[in-house]
Order: sequence, then structure tokens, then C-alpha cells
Amino acid sequence: MDVLSDILDMLRVTGSMSGHFVLGAPWALRVPPRASAAVHLVTQGSCVLTHQNETLILSEGDLVMFPHSLGHSIASTPGLAPGDFPAFVEHARNCQKTPGSAHQYRGGGPGPQTTILCAEFEFVARDHHPLLEALPERVVMRHEEIRISDALSTLLRFLVLELSLDQPGAQVAINRLLDVLLVQIIRVFIHRPDTKAEPGWLNALSDPQIASAIARLHADFQHPWTVGGLARTVGMSRSGFAEHFRNKVGLPPLSYLRRWRLQRAAYLLHTTRQPVGEIAHQVGYRSEPSFNKAFHKMFGCAPGQWRRQSQTPTNTGV
Repeated sequence: MDVLSDILDMLRVTGSMSGHFVLGAPWALRVPPRASAAVHLVTQGSCVLTHQNETLILSEGDLVMFPHSLGHSIASTPGLAPGDFPAFVEHARNCQKTPGSAHQYRGGGPGPQTTILCAEFEFVARDHHPLLEALPERVVMRHEEIRISDALSTLLRFLVLELSLDQPGAQVAINRLLDVLLVQIIRVFIHRPDTKAEPGWLNALSDPQIASAIARLHADFQHPWTVGGLARTVGMSRSGFAEHFRNKVGLPPLSYLRRWRLQRAAYLLHTTRQPVGEIAHQVGYRSEPSFNKAFHKMFGCAPGQWRRQSQTPTNTGV
């Protein structure tokens, strides 16, 4: 099994909106924490990003992603008092868009212009997702890194082009491109030489035996696995495998399996109308009460309540 594909498939994007913002200096915007991931691509000019008291200059062609959507600020120059980003978006939506363009909003002052593509991603069952947990608070990709990735650079050009055209079906096309953009950003990130330096799920995929064990867990997650049985499938002793798995993944093998089962259950609760008991059996639980207890422990509420909450529409403000 291709574990990365399985993981990415579970990270379905449930909603994505974007805007191409044309901002004249001076300008400064504060993006509050949200329940979604944020991506900014500078398509012209430059800006200053502030995150946790750290300042970063973004130039034309640079991209930054906040997988956990932590609060941050972007501005034309340092030291400006930022305005509220959702309020700016609301005001921009109430103003007439530039003729001949889609999702393009203007603001700021009379100075040099910076244009930024801003996007948000909402995920199904993002809580405790192994890939999101493995990603850092902030992923920065410079123009040079993007340029050598043919797939990512080509996709970004298509996205910018689609945003500049006022064509029928633009929002559908943009959302599809954004879905693929997320996959491409993750692909580039995980192939960085230093990405697998820290223990975690991404680090585990670089180890043949542990990667093989994870693949078996994903391919047959209903199976009543034991640590010894899983160790035998990859040719290791029980104790050696258990220690090696935990060092690489950060979790014991059966804890990883339990989390993955519940993650799949959360996904099924959101995307299907199957009864809770049927989902419990489908992800490997023999009884609904034991499933309910494990689900509540991980997600903080009963499966039925989680289903109702996850299917409640949200307003991202972008």
C-alpha cells in the first residue's frame, strides 16, 4: 500500500476559498487563528510576515503555509499596526471587484503594490491526523525551491491564471486546483533533505521496516494485530520492533493503529450516513460501546455528536 496516498486521501479538503489581494503600501493585516490551514503566495512585490515575534521577508514567488492556521500578520513594512483580515475581506467583498478579474480585491494606500494569493483549506477529521501532526507550525518555500519543482510551479501558474480570468465555473476550477496545490506543497516538503531529521510519522516512512509495518496496518487495519505478529511480518524481534517503531513514529505500534482506526471512523462519520455501530465494526471494533469509549477519549465527544458538529457549515472569512 502507498501509505502517503492513503494518508492524503483521508485529508480531504471540504472547503477552500481564495482571493488575489492587490495591496498598496502602507498596509498591514492580522490573520487570526482559525480551524483551517492558510497559504499565502506572493505573486508581485514583497511583504513582511510576523509569526510568534519572528519576522520574515517574503519576496515575489515565495510561499508560506500554516498547516495549523496559527495567527500571524502580513504587512508592507515592519512596525505597522495591523488591521483585522476578516474585516478587510468583508469590506473588499462589498466593493466592486476589478473588471475582468475573479476573486481580486484591492486595498491599502497609494504606495508600491504587492499582490498576494491567499487561500484556506478546511479538512475532514483534521484532529489527530498523522500528516498534519507531522507538519511544522510554518512551512516556507522560496521561489528557487518552487521553481525546480515542475509540478508545483506549473500548478501555481495555472492557479494565478484562473484567478485573473472571469470565466464560468471559475470557483470550481480554483477549488480543484487548490486541492492539488495542497498535495504538491506536501510532496515538496517531505522530500526536503532535513524534513525527516526529527522523529515522527514522516521520519518513519524513510525506514524500510517501519514503513512496511505501517503499510500493513493501513492495508488491513481491521485485523486484530499484536506487536509480536506485526514484528514477524517485517522480520524483527518483538522488543526490537516495538522500540524501533516508537523511536521512529513517536507512538507504540498499537497506539498508532488505534489512532488510525479512529481517524478513519471520524472520516466515515463525516462522509457517510452509516450507523455508528456499522462504522465501529468497519474500523475493527468488536462492540459499539468500546468504540464509543475510545472515540470519546480521542475526540472529546461521542461519535454522533462529532458527526453533527463536523457537518455544520463554517464561515472561513476568506
